[in-house]
Parts: sequence; C-alpha cells; structure tokens
Amino acid sequence: ISIGTASMSSCVGRAVLSTARRRVATDLNSARSYVAPFASSSSLSAARLGQSFVSVISDVTATSPHAQSSTGMYGGSRNFSSNSTAATDNKCNKLLGYDLDDEQCNVTPTIASKVGTNLHLQPKHPLNTIKNIIEEYWKSYEANAPFEAHDDLPPVVPTNLNFDSLLIPPDHVSRSKSDTYYLRDNVVLRTHTSAHQTTLLRSGVDRFLVTGDVYRRDEIDASHYPVFHQMEGVRMFTDEELERVGLSRTESSEEELVKFAEADLKAGLEGMARALFGDVEMRWVDEYFPFTDPSFELEIFFEGEWMEVLGCGV
Repeated sequence: ISIGTASMSSCVGRAVLSTARRRVATDLNSARSYVAPFASSSSLSAARLGQSFVSVISDVTATSPHAQSSTGMYGGSRNFSSNSTAATDNKCNKLLGYDLDDEQCNVTPTIASKVGTNLHLQPKHPLNTIKNIIEEYWKSYEANAPFEAHDDLPPVVPTNLNFDSLLIPPDHVSRSKSDTYYLRDNVVLRTHTSAHQTTLLRSGVDRFLVTGDVYRRDEIDASHYPVFHQMEGVRMFTDEELERVGLSRTESSEEELVKFAEADLKAGLEGMARALFGDVEMRWVDEYFPFTDPSFELEIFFEGEWMEVLGCGV
C-alpha cells in the first residue's frame, strides 16, 4: 500500500499550524534534531495484492550523475542530490548536467534554480516540522517493521518511471510539455514522488516513505505554484503477515485480500490524520486513480467545510 501527497493548501496549513507550533516549541526545549523530515501533502497509492511490480516495469537507469548514496534512517538507502548552488552552474544554463538551452528542454533557469533548495530538509521549516510528525507516526506504527525513509532522492527521473510504470496512458494530458518540465524527451523533473515507487519496489523494499520537491507547469495563483512538495508511502504485505490474519496470497480470494488491505490502509491513515490535525471529524470518499483499485480520498471537517487532505488506494 502506498501513501503520497498533493501540495499543501493554505487551509491545510492553518489546520496543522497549532500542531506545528506545539512541535516547534518542543523541539526548541529539547534541542532535538531529526534525520529525515517529510513533505507537505498527501496522496496514497498501492499495488493490487498479488501483482508483481517487477514483471511490468522497465529497467531503471540512473539519471543524475551527481547523486551519492549513503545509509539512511532504518538502514535504508538514501540518495543525496546536489544542493541548489551545485545543481545549476553560474550561468544557470545547466541542471545536473543537462543543457537548458537544448531544444527538447522546457525547464527555465528560474525553475532550475529551485532544484536542490530542499525546504523540507531545513530544520524548523514548517514543511520539516509536518514531515517529522508524519515520519514519527509511521516509524512507530509497527515497531517490528518500520517504514524505510527516503527524503532526498534525485528529482530528475526518466519518463518511464514518472508515467509508464504508474499506468499513466501515453496520451494523458499530464505528459504534455504544457504540464511537465522536460530536460530531454525521455527525462523530466518528477511530477510526483510516485516516480520512485518502481525503483524501490524492485530493490526489495516492502514498505517505505518518500518525500521530495516536485515540479508541474501550473499557473501561479493562491493555491498553485510550479514547485511544491509531496510525501508518499507504500506498503506490500508479506506472506507471513497475511498468514497471521488467516489469509493466503494463493488461496484467499482477491476480494478478501483487498478488503484486508483496505481496512489496514484506512486505519493507518486515520491515525496519521489525527496525529496531524488532532481529534477532527473525517470521512472517506470513493475516488478513481489509474494505479489503484479501489481508490479513496480522506477529508477532514475544517472551518465549516470538508477539505481533502490525501488520496489513497489498494
């Protein structure tokens, strides 16, 4: 099962403000430092139980020559991308080795200069505070099987990982150059953290969290900006976990497996919502996403109206 996020609206910001203030006060009093913070929004997706991701995806190729690898929280692998001063040269006509003047490229120097800023990694930044709350929640959700955290995977990804492996059709509008920033015809600035799902699943990780900056060619208004942040989680159930609840990947029906995964998904996310927003009224709404079935959105009641805070699915 996987959890992801959309850009945080001003309403969501107000809803978590009191929580963030309390957390910042605690941080200042305890001089506590965090290793891997998380981003500002949430949408969730998951593979249908029993489906093998590795059988339907292409080989992964590295796209960032400047990435380094290191051991991260929970023993997971974390990739560190160049910071903003290193990611673009002094003339702002290159980004991580890609020429911004290339005819296939529609990334502007202004957008390129944002790559590597990593607001979600800056201590005491509101995004950092919210991410820490979410990370700590999933870290303690199952003490014997913590989620592996990834918060600085390179934002430059191949199109097959950003679109194809997530079942996004070739003619989908999100692939157009009016919606997505292309460095080459087959390389983009990620439009969502889901672009890393395939790579991590193929590495054998069965539960993980991914946070990062994402890029979309949105018109700037009160709730849209071409750079924002997402937080995403994925969980795959092992045979042993299914056996403990009396299920089997081979003998149980798909309906039974999906029902179990859906219940676990919703319970976990309701707890996360309470960790963020407090004891709020919430409801589930049926939704459609091309990469999950069934799919849902979680809404909370805030300032007299229902507000979507995440999308998810099985």
